[in-house]
Amino acid sequence: MNRMVATSPSQFAKDVGIGAVKAVGSTAYNTLMTSNPPLMMLNQALGQPSALQPSNETQAVAKVATDVAVVVASAAAGAAGAAADATEAANGARLLEAANGARNALAGQVGKKIATVTAGYNTETGAVAAAGCGGGVCAEDNVVTALGGDASKVRFTTAVRPRTGAEVPVCTSCEAKYGRDVFPPGTKFQSDQIKQQ
Repeated sequence: MNRMVATSPSQFAKDVGIGAVKAVGSTAYNTLMTSNPPLMMLNQALGQPSALQPSNETQAVAKVATDVAVVVASAAAGAAGAAADATEAANGARLLEAANGARNALAGQVGKKIATVTAGYNTETGAVAAAGCGGGVCAEDNVVTALGGDASKVRFTTAVRPRTGAEVPVCTSCEAKYGRDVFPPGTKFQSDQIKQQ
C-alpha cells in the first residue's frame, strides 16, 4: 500500500470516496463469496481482488470507517425494529386486556338476553368496543360497526356466552370474513369442530 498522504483537499476527498466505494464493494464481494461452499473455497484460494484493496492510508481509513458505519447502521436499524415490535406487542396486549374487560362488563349487563358477546380494538386508534349478536348479525360484525374505520385494523377477543361464560367458537362466516389472525391464539373456530365430526 502506498503510504502517501493526499496532497490537496480534492485528492483527499477523492481518496475518501474511493475508500468508501471499496468498502461497499468488499461487503458485496464477501456476502457473495460466503453464500455457498464452492465460492467459499474459491475465496480461500484466491483472496479478495486487489481492486477492492485500499491503495493508500486515506483509502484504508475511509474503508474501515465505512465498514464500521455499515455495521453500526445495521445494528441500529435492527434495534429500532425490535423496539418498535416490542412496543407494538405491549400495546396490543394492553388493548386486548381492555377489550376483554369491556366484553366481560357487557356480558354481565346483558345476562341471558343476548346469546354471544365479544369485543375488539382498533390497532390504529386504540378504540375499544364490545357488542353482542342480534337481528341476524354476528357480534364480531357489530364490534366492527361500533369501532368504525378500517375493518382490517380490528382485533377481536374471544366470544363468550353471557349466561354461562363459556367461549363461543368463531362462526365460519366471521372466520372467512376476518381471518384467524385477528383473534387471540387459542381461539376456538367452528370450522375446526366441523372437521372433527
